[in-house]
Amino acid sequence: MVAILFGFGAGNNAFAQSGTCGANLTWTLDNGTLTISGTGAMYNFGDNNQPWYNYRTIITDVIIGDSVTTIGAYAFGITSLSNGYNSLMSVIIGNSVTKIGFFAFLSCSGLTSITIPNSVTEIGSQAFFNCLSLTSVTMSNAITSIMAQTFTGCSSLMSVTIPNSVTEIGGMAFMGCSSLTSIIIPNSVTSIGNYAFLDCSLIEITSNAITPPTLGISVFYSTTNIPVYVPCGSITAYQNANGWNYFTNYNNIPTNVPENISVVTSGNANIISWYGETETYELYRNNALLATIVDTNYTDSDVINGVEYCYKIRAIFNECGSELSEPVCITFNSLNDVEAENSLVIYPNPATSNVIIDCTDKINSLEIVNLLGQQVYSAKVDKNNTMIDVSNFAKGNYVAKIYTDKGVTTKKFVVE
Repeated sequence: MVAILFGFGAGNNAFAQSGTCGANLTWTLDNGTLTISGTGAMYNFGDNNQPWYNYRTIITDVIIGDSVTTIGAYAFGITSLSNGYNSLMSVIIGNSVTKIGFFAFLSCSGLTSITIPNSVTEIGSQAFFNCLSLTSVTMSNAITSIMAQTFTGCSSLMSVTIPNSVTEIGGMAFMGCSSLTSIIIPNSVTSIGNYAFLDCSLIEITSNAITPPTLGISVFYSTTNIPVYVPCGSITAYQNANGWNYFTNYNNIPTNVPENISVVTSGNANIISWYGETETYELYRNNALLATIVDTNYTDSDVINGVEYCYKIRAIFNECGSELSEPVCITFNSLNDVEAENSLVIYPNPATSNVIIDCTDKINSLEIVNLLGQQVYSAKVDKNNTMIDVSNFAKGNYVAKIYTDKGVTTKKFVVE
């Protein structure tokens, strides 16, 4: 008799409580942690009739097991804000859950954050309605629709990640989220329902959709001059779209600067590679445009031994471009040129008026370039040596490129 009284006393948590909550699911409560175990779907409940209702004031953590497939309607939801699961602060949702029922966490005022696993494809209407302490939400990338009033009244919500799988944001979905100051709408969204972001504190909106999503009534109702960022080339479409024409401060979404730039020497070329999210790039070498390409790598074979090359990259999207990346520099040193360089002599070095170029192999032709790679002299030679007048050259460093039957040899010299 004593054991039974202890076991079911709502205010006493010295012993674990337990029961069933689905055809193949059980629940246990121990030291404030409610654990749902078993396989399959949870029952749907009504307001105030969950099997753990009498323990709502002492439940602080909920663990939904990995084989549970649904969280039932009203599972932890109570219509009365003052009489709900106000002590619940943490929820761990297993990776087999595919559906969160309507009103599932209604008025859980102590819940501060929620991560919805990628297995979840459906969140019911008002599932997190009036979760007053909820500050951040990370949603499954399998969800296609955010139902009406899902997060209505979550007045502490400051961060929400809407995945690219979402095509529809329901009416009043985030209404009354007064701490929400910015929102990023993914490019998958095609429609946003009535009052979806009404009474939020938005100071910035980003829409990644090239075609403006269809808007219901008073979706944003924000100050008309807050910045709205849209894809490059889409500003006119947004300015002419119903609802979107309410805003006056449109801007292009900045194109991301290419990252992870790598430059290595391979054979007689520099190989440049990088990471980027667009299809077109401008590659600059020593501050001059080298190439416009549609790949994330490039082979620069027009290089001279001993010359330093600095590469920068700009990403291009439509008519917009990113900032240039930080330069990545390399001094080209081809192993193939070592032997040939030993057979080439340039003197005097430094020079003021003339230089003599002498090679053990017959020189077919030559060219001289400055350290920017700009050609300043070229000639056919057809012998082993030649003299060049450099008196009109600007003072500085130069590279002679010598073409023989064995290939190309390069050597630096200085004009003073």
